[in-house]
Amino acid sequence: MRTFGVRVFYLLVLGLLLSQSFSYGFWVWTPHTKRFENAREGGKDTPQAQAKYARKRSNLESQLKEWQVLLKRFPNSPQAGEALYNIGLIYEKMHNYYLAHRAYKKLIEKYPFSDYFSKAIEREFELGKKFLQGYRRKFWDITKPIENPAPEAFDLIVSSAPYSEFAPAALYYKGLYYKKKKVYDEATNAFERLLNAYPDSKYVDKAEYQIAMTYYEMSLDPQYDQAFTEKAASAIRRFLVKYPNSSFRQRAEGILKELEEKQAQHNLKIAKFYLKQKKNRSAKVYLEEVIEKYPNTRAAEEAKKLLRSLGSR
Repeated sequence: MRTFGVRVFYLLVLGLLLSQSFSYGFWVWTPHTKRFENAREGGKDTPQAQAKYARKRSNLESQLKEWQVLLKRFPNSPQAGEALYNIGLIYEKMHNYYLAHRAYKKLIEKYPFSDYFSKAIEREFELGKKFLQGYRRKFWDITKPIENPAPEAFDLIVSSAPYSEFAPAALYYKGLYYKKKKVYDEATNAFERLLNAYPDSKYVDKAEYQIAMTYYEMSLDPQYDQAFTEKAASAIRRFLVKYPNSSFRQRAEGILKELEEKQAQHNLKIAKFYLKQKKNRSAKVYLEEVIEKYPNTRAAEEAKKLLRSLGSR
């Protein structure tokens, strides 16, 4: 009886295995992935066939699934780059820009000789600009903030495709990102890298202007140290000389007047301090500097009145 019971047990197990095989397909060893895979769910036998099958799918979800199957089964095939590129496009259409970025990033880093490399660089650049507008990532249907991937996208372009048309633009937009975040050292570093590496780029005037604007944002009120005010004013004067026909010229001239007024007011405050201390000689030095260096400012007019009150002018 015991032997009969054992035989029944093995027959039941065999029947169960056979039923599972018919229900879910047969498991076979696949040398591409070096693992057993379900023959019914594992995709086509060649990357070319799998790519063709993926292209013919009728909706985004099924296309995404089949491109992912290709990438899993044939990671070293020429079609792997195409798969990642299409995965990125599909995620963009689904408005999941972070996952699109990850797909393009993988393509750029792992398949630099793919026919889709240049296209991925272009899409990564467009995503970087989109990220500049702000980004929210969905996690279990809850929208939560994450670190903006814009600088990562731009760095990837510069490091992976330094001679492409997108590299100088990537540095420019990276600088804008950090300027907006008020991380001024990173902003000026990006703009200066652009000027040094791509002096013939169409972004050089924009970069020089943004360097000046970065210093302008760092400048303090007249009662404080004016080191960054001086840097901003010098940068704007240099910009105006080098790019007299720039579209930023009018704005730059207005900012320069503001900066000169700030510098003049700073010196005027020092002069007034010396006057209160009855140190008229020291006060005169600063009043005369205001008049000579910043003659078209309101501070210069006030300095003239103070000098006249001292009997000097």
